Amino acid sequence: MKNRLFLLLVAVNCFFIPSLFYSQQYHFKNYSVEDGVAQSQVYALFEDSRGYVWMGTRGGGLTRFDGVDFKTYTIQDGLGSNYIYCISEDQNHRLWIGTNNGLSIFDGLKFHNHFPTRDSTEIHVQAMTPAPPYGFYLATNKGLYLSNGKTFELQEQCFGDHNVLSVFTDQRGTVWAGSSDDGLRARYRNAPDKRFFIGSGLGKNSITCIAEDSQHRIIVGTYGMGPFIQTSTGFTRMDECKGLGKKIILDIKPDTKGNIWFSTLTDGVCRWSSADSTTQFLREANGISNNHVRCILPDTRGNLWFGTSGGGVSKYSGQQFTHYTKNNGLSNSFIYSVFRDSKGRLWIGTGDKGVSVYNGNSFTSFSEESSFHNVKTKAIAQDSSGRLWFGTEGQGVFLYNEKGFTPLRELHGKYVRDLLCDHQGVMWVATAGAGIYKISTSAGLQKKPDLVNIHGKNNSPVNRINCLAEDKQGRIWFGSETGGIGYITGNAVVRMFTQKEGLSGNLVRSLVYDPDGYLWIGTAGAGVTRMRVSDGSFSCERYNLSNGLTSLNVYLLTLDENNNLVIGSESGLDRLEFGADKHLLQVKHFGKEEGFAGIETCQNASFRDKDGTLWFGTVSGLTSFNPHNKLPNSLPPLIRITGVSLFYQPIEKTPYADHIGNWGQLAKPLLLPYNENHVSFDFTGINLSAPENVNFQWKLTGFDKSWSPPSRHKEATYSNLPPGAYVFEVKSCNEDGVWNKEGACLSFTILKPFWLKTWFLALASVSTLFLILILFRWRLNRIRKKSDAEKRQLETEKSMLELEQKALRLQMNPHFIFNALNSIQSQISENNEQSARYHLARFSKLMRRTLDNSRNALIPLEEEVQALENYLSLEQFSSGNTFDFEIKVDENIVPEEDLIPPMMIQPFVENCIIHGFKHLDRRGKIIISFNKLPRFLECSITDNGRGMSGAREEKKTQQESHHKSTALIVTQERLDLMNPDGKFKTLEIKDLLDSSGIVCGTHVVLRVSLSNFL
Repeated sequence: MKNRLFLLLVAVNCFFIPSLFYSQQYHFKNYSVEDGVAQSQVYALFEDSRGYVWMGTRGGGLTRFDGVDFKTYTIQDGLGSNYIYCISEDQNHRLWIGTNNGLSIFDGLKFHNHFPTRDSTEIHVQAMTPAPPYGFYLATNKGLYLSNGKTFELQEQCFGDHNVLSVFTDQRGTVWAGSSDDGLRARYRNAPDKRFFIGSGLGKNSITCIAEDSQHRIIVGTYGMGPFIQTSTGFTRMDECKGLGKKIILDIKPDTKGNIWFSTLTDGVCRWSSADSTTQFLREANGISNNHVRCILPDTRGNLWFGTSGGGVSKYSGQQFTHYTKNNGLSNSFIYSVFRDSKGRLWIGTGDKGVSVYNGNSFTSFSEESSFHNVKTKAIAQDSSGRLWFGTEGQGVFLYNEKGFTPLRELHGKYVRDLLCDHQGVMWVATAGAGIYKISTSAGLQKKPDLVNIHGKNNSPVNRINCLAEDKQGRIWFGSETGGIGYITGNAVVRMFTQKEGLSGNLVRSLVYDPDGYLWIGTAGAGVTRMRVSDGSFSCERYNLSNGLTSLNVYLLTLDENNNLVIGSESGLDRLEFGADKHLLQVKHFGKEEGFAGIETCQNASFRDKDGTLWFGTVSGLTSFNPHNKLPNSLPPLIRITGVSLFYQPIEKTPYADHIGNWGQLAKPLLLPYNENHVSFDFTGINLSAPENVNFQWKLTGFDKSWSPPSRHKEATYSNLPPGAYVFEVKSCNEDGVWNKEGACLSFTILKPFWLKTWFLALASVSTLFLILILFRWRLNRIRKKSDAEKRQLETEKSMLELEQKALRLQMNPHFIFNALNSIQSQISENNEQSARYHLARFSKLMRRTLDNSRNALIPLEEEVQALENYLSLEQFSSGNTFDFEIKVDENIVPEEDLIPPMMIQPFVENCIIHGFKHLDRRGKIIISFNKLPRFLECSITDNGRGMSGAREEKKTQQESHHKSTALIVTQERLDLMNPDGKFKTLEIKDLLDSSGIVCGTHVVLRVSLSNFL
């Protein structure tokens, strides 16, 4: 027992013994050859006007870094040498690269190599400084040169051809140059040069680097004697920089906070604060990649870059997070609980090594040797009497005062998950399996403390409790493993809430109550729920991946000093920032890239100090977060369009490669043909503070109506773009939501095809109008022709109708009718009834057929033949049977189908009978023949009468002459109408002569065109 008390006292006293063995971990982001750095020995660092960080290596060439991607240039790309000492940029945005083989100037397209002397061997450009408006002063192993990029002037009065290691231009325009063995020289604007060496206060004549502090004092680094600072009379040693007195200083750079940073050959970097003259070394043990640091670069965003010899590059972004592990004295890497007591001691509950306490310098562990068990400590709290309570896994609760640890026997064997001391001093104990214990501590703990156990029946959700919280009304809220949440008033559970009431999940791991009356509920796998409890509405609002959370698996919840919610998960931390109306403004993630090295947090292992520092227990140590160590990033990313592709082919590999100028920008307008309309754009937003958290928005003016949604994609593709003028615009924002006021843009034009150009459209319009006019005229003429044809057709039909009516009248010759009826009457008078009836029937048929045929334009030849037979029979009967007739039909003719105009042949037959057979001394004969020829139907009428000459001599009455002539005229007109083109003769009439030349008859031929009715 005495040994244990002794060990306890030793442990307590150790709280105040500083530890010099363990080193605090700082957040360095290290970049090595595996990440893309050309070589592990980095001798030069430079940030250009475009935001790129350039890394010059010892043999690997030149590397460009945009925060995410690396690109390396070597002698194969035209670089003068792969061994690089220094890098700078001129007013034309060209890079000047000092190598061990002279000077290389890079304009973004190619390298131009120069040599200060004719003898180019062993020309090392080791440092450079601007010399407006000429160019740069170059520090070489052959002296100091002034160069404009084309010519080189040796500054003989400055060391001659000595080895110049460093050169620097201060804010007053004074040029300072340091040599390897001849001290320091200053070239003033309006005064003679001045030399400083050991006799002027310098500790050594080998000057490796030069810088200027905020008070415009020159600070120089020496090889083996540490740093020296300018005084009114010369230089003096910087004795306030503890530990640097004998160091080899390789580079010096001031930062924006008044600190001076020194890089050393063997001891990493040293930060000297001008505010309190304190010195702090950062070495490999603190996270830097190598103790041999060659160069320092403070970038425009407050980051510090360290080029090392053998470890690549280390980036330091400030110390928001400080991580403690076993290397710092922790007894175990798993930190399950964190609590700061009223005396300022930080207590840490570990995995299986009891508890540890941190006094600001060192850790002290308590385990079985100090009356505490080697067991997981899941919860720590302090009561109103100042006693500390430790909730363990399977060993119940331990109480601690300055005398030591005492187990609370009533809770022995319990699995404690959380402890809460309410505003009345009552201690609440949440257990896994035994419900909740309420212990009054106001009167101290007697042997049998005032203890109430609040639990339910078997498998009740009240039995397995993970977390506790108290609201303004004094209600105790608890989160269970299976039943959601509930609250206790007095000694009883009043109400429970589950997913049915709006919770995102029923397995609750963490609870926190904020000053605005909201209870925040963290669940396993379902995100976070915010419940309004102050007004009794218990309304819920859920937060998950759609709101920006990086994980739904919540292990802890806490509030920062601004009452923003901080969520711990297996992916790090998410901070939810809210506006005055509790509207979510943004979610900011903290992972390994942001310095949160522990990554996976432990359940409810968090604590907030009075100064706002947050402490988190993780599976790999203890982490503190100081929000005051890093100001919000007010600088937006430097946005650039880095590439253009046509149909996924980089424009450098297309016929438009000559459009690309320096640094990949367009040197002349990009005019694309109509079929080169699939365009892709690559872009980047350089934000060296948090390169992975840059968001982009883009818009193609002329095609898009609005900006795209924020995205982390660095490429935009547009396909099937119509002809037109376009401007591609892109902007970006940093991790704190600061957007570019002006983004990057690129203009291009997709030309119209020739058929869409103005001249072609005008020509096409004129041609179209001309064609329309031609078509209109053609159509008009066609309509006119059709109208004329229809008109002619109507006229023809009208003429035919009139002619048919005339033919009908001619066919109804009154003499024929009178003679026929008289002949029939004579038969009746002679009582020759049979003959009278026969001929009367023929007369009746002839009249009926004549009237029927007059209604049709064409009739079958059979009907015409029947009509002729009836007519000739009646004429033969009326004339006393003085002539014979014969009708012949060609065998090629089908009488029932072949058609002929009616009432056309009968007038000629009648003419033969009346005029040809009159006063004829022989028996008359008529032969009618029908023949079908290829183009027409021919009808011939042949008689053996007196012919036309004999008929002319015959005296005729006026009526008979008119009848004859009219019949011929009407027939001729009808035949001509059916033969409008006149390709053949339609009517022929001629006399027949015998062998002696005497007229012996008449031959009439009628030809009817077949095209008119076939």
